[in-house]
Amino acid sequence: MDVATLLALAAALAAVAALAIVIRRRPGDGGTVALSAQIQSAQQGMQGNVQLLAASLDELRGEVHRSLGATEQQLTTQTGATQRTLSDLSRQLGALSEQGQRIGELAKDIGSLQDLLRAPKARGGFAERVLDRARAVARNRAANETPRVPPPGAPARRGGLALRLAGRRHDRLRVHVHPFRGRLLRRRVARRGG
Repeated sequence: MDVATLLALAAALAAVAALAIVIRRRPGDGGTVALSAQIQSAQQGMQGNVQLLAASLDELRGEVHRSLGATEQQLTTQTGATQRTLSDLSRQLGALSEQGQRIGELAKDIGSLQDLLRAPKARGGFAERVLDRARAVARNRAANETPRVPPPGAPARRGGLALRLAGRRHDRLRVHVHPFRGRLLRRRVARRGG
């Protein structure tokens, strides 16, 4: 509490105590005039104390209002800063979400690229035998024949090997070995000219 408030309370208590003492005394013949004078002085002291208490209460009320105003201003400022921070955070989360989607798309692209760059699978036994036969025929043909050259101006054709399989006189199996993939491409071709 404030010092002025304490002094006002002490003065009020002293006035009340003096009034109680005066009232307890039995008044005599000349005591009534003195008693009325003491009562008036006690009333004036009480009025002074009441005015002092009212002034200190007004002062405290003003101080509380100033403090509340400052607190309200701080809360308003902090609320605005919090709202700005939350909106910035929301924008950043949106950007991160978009980047996450892009990363997911890139991961899919990398996965498909990885599938393309993977080494080819080993061929089966039948394909190995057909490829061995095709290589043997090609070696024999290269050793015994001159290569076919297309006529001038004609587009160059990629040739394949024609193999005659046992038991199949009317069908030929054309075998192409793709140079980059290393895979065996086969197709049946009807025999030309009977």
